Order: sequence, then C-alpha cells, then structure tokens
Amino acid sequence: MVVATDLYDEHMSGTVRAAFAYWEGRIAPVFDTATRVLVVEAQSGRIGAQTEEALPEAASIQKVLRLAELDIEILVCGAISRQMQTLVAGYGIRVIAFRAGNLHDVLSAWVNNTLTGCDFAMPGCGVRHDREIETEPPGMIRKSSEEEK
Repeated sequence: MVVATDLYDEHMSGTVRAAFAYWEGRIAPVFDTATRVLVVEAQSGRIGAQTEEALPEAASIQKVLRLAELDIEILVCGAISRQMQTLVAGYGIRVIAFRAGNLHDVLSAWVNNTLTGCDFAMPGCGVRHDREIETEPPGMIRKSSEEEK
C-alpha cells in the first residue's frame, strides 16, 4: 500500500473506467460481499457513461474476473480483505479503499479529486485526516507527496 494524495489527477488527460462498489445507494461497507458496482467512464474531470453492473456472490476470484471483464482501472470501495485486495491489484486495478458515504457524493468527490480526508473516510479504518491509503497495481510505484518534494 502507498500513501496517495491524488486519486484522479493522473488520469485527467485520458478516459478512465472506475467501479464504485455500492449497497442501497451508499458505498458498500465491505467489497468482499458487495454484489453491485456503478461503472463510470470519466475524461478530463467529466463523467461520461454510467452503468450498474452485478458482481458474482461466489468466490473472490469471480468478482475480480468480472471487474477485469468490465475493463476497470480503479475500484473505489469500503473495507476490503487483504486477499481480495491482492487479487484485484494483481489484475492491474488500483484500489481506493476505506471510503464511505452516499454513492453519488463519493463519485462527485472522486472526479473532483476531493475524495481524500475525513469527509469520506470509513470510520475506524486507519485513514489519516489528510491522506488516504490506496494500492497500486504490482510493478507500479508511486511516491507520497513528501517523497516527491
């Protein structure tokens, strides 16, 4: 895991496909048991196509294969087990975990690059007030803002 401050910024020039795991109009509390994702295409800070997609209720690998089938690049979710997080990252999907809140508020915050911080942090999950924990796909290294200075 790495500490990140920019969640959308680096994708602003191209189209990105993100999946937001949800349940009853809110970010699903645990991705491992989530059965629905909102798939969003965004480009230059604007939301394009949005579709609601089902995830298998079965084994972890089936969920991850479904995300890969959907060409997902970023997964925004609540809590996620280490095993699931490793599987998702293994398919080259960046995980932005420990987020909570109304689905459309989180989506808006993500596209406006304001998803970090306390407003959408899942309570009790170790997210510091000024940063969030994010995972990179294997082989990708991203420096924290202090390291870049």
